[in-house]
Amino acid sequence: MGVVDSTVVIVGAGWLAGFALLLASYKIAGDIWWRRHSLRLHFAGWEKKIPGAFGEAILLGLGAFTLIWIDSFTPAWSMTDLIFGSRLASLTWFAILIGIIAIVVWYSCGVPKQAERLGETPEDCKCLARTYCVYGVYSTLLFFGGWVLMGTLISQFLFDFRSFSGLADEVVARAQGAAGLPGLEMLAEVEATYLDSIRTLNAAQDQMSPVFVFAASIFVFNFLIRATPIQDLFLANARLITHATTLAAIVIILLAGGVMYVSIYSTFIDNYVQALLSLRPALEGASWEVQARFSEIVFAVEEKRSLVGFVSEMSNEWGGLAAIFGIGQWVVEKLTAGDEKTKKKQAEAAEAAADAGGAA
Repeated sequence: MGVVDSTVVIVGAGWLAGFALLLASYKIAGDIWWRRHSLRLHFAGWEKKIPGAFGEAILLGLGAFTLIWIDSFTPAWSMTDLIFGSRLASLTWFAILIGIIAIVVWYSCGVPKQAERLGETPEDCKCLARTYCVYGVYSTLLFFGGWVLMGTLISQFLFDFRSFSGLADEVVARAQGAAGLPGLEMLAEVEATYLDSIRTLNAAQDQMSPVFVFAASIFVFNFLIRATPIQDLFLANARLITHATTLAAIVIILLAGGVMYVSIYSTFIDNYVQALLSLRPALEGASWEVQARFSEIVFAVEEKRSLVGFVSEMSNEWGGLAAIFGIGQWVVEKLTAGDEKTKKKQAEAAEAAADAGGAA
């Protein structure tokens, strides 16, 4: 079984387990979560309510799909290497899991107590306690998966960083080694290193692809909780969630791009240009065609050194996808901003009416 195949199996099994835990949690919660967390489907006057478990399962599936997608970008390094690559790595992830379990248990134990303080009946408090015994397991799976997703994203970035550094050092070394060759042979070697430099910059472009995919997934997540019935799960905090996650996506893109530009991209361009310029004295007696072509290569490389050149190099299809989804999310936020407060008031009124009916 291949690396990506094993990731698909593990993540797919995790999603199935999570979906089963969600269904069980909503089943145990019964009318309590049906009133507060059900999804309202509307279409041409038709209306139907379904358990919120399906909405949460869709969001969980989006996270699982994103993890598989990001993991596929670097076949030489995978999620399984991240977790089981060494004894220290396995112990670290086990410690993270224990920490998540401790936080989830603490929170789950506090939910029934908070419900009691808010005036819920003893029966409802006991029902919530039983519910969170199951939902807590789902929460542990969800948060651990989130940590694995971020760990995979960071580890792949570092893995690609090392790969890029090796390619860059090879190109610069070959350019420096061309100094002892005759004019035409030197130009041929320079041409070869120039083509290799383009291939190296393409590798840097690939390094940003997982970051763009992650950002695109965040924008899709925001779209789901602002423009679909899934918003009923987050009605009180939908705007806050979208603002926070959008900011996180932008910060991650800027941070990854900044690290790449300062530590990788510009350093490689500077070193490569210096290696090319060191060849100029050896070309003084060469024909004007050789010197003209050499100058074209130097100028072409130097143009890529600017920030505009960097942004242009990094703008691959995945960056375009993230931009499209980001613009789409912005449009949806503008279109739904006007009626969000109305929907919130209607939902609160419906919940109050349901609670009053239950009390009666």
